[in-house]
Amino acid sequence: MEKNSIITIHMSKISSVNDLISLWPNRKALAGDLEVTVDRVHKWARVNSIPAKYHGDVLDAALMRDFAIDAENLIEMHRPRSDAA
Repeated sequence: MEKNSIITIHMSKISSVNDLISLWPNRKALAGDLEVTVDRVHKWARVNSIPAKYHGDVLDAALMRDFAIDAENLIEMHRPRSDAA
């Protein structure tokens, strides 16, 4: 399977912050890429949200790892879900 195919598969499964976090080999790797503590990443996973002040860094780190995530994807992950839909 080609690298682009793998990225496309990952993109189709990314619908939450937890999905995004799971792209990294582990939470320690994400924390290292962002220069934050692992505890901070654990909190993001627990609340399924990454504070906006880290969004640029997350996008940069994803780009460095060839993850096909863009600002629109990140915004959509943080959009409140309605049970009425």
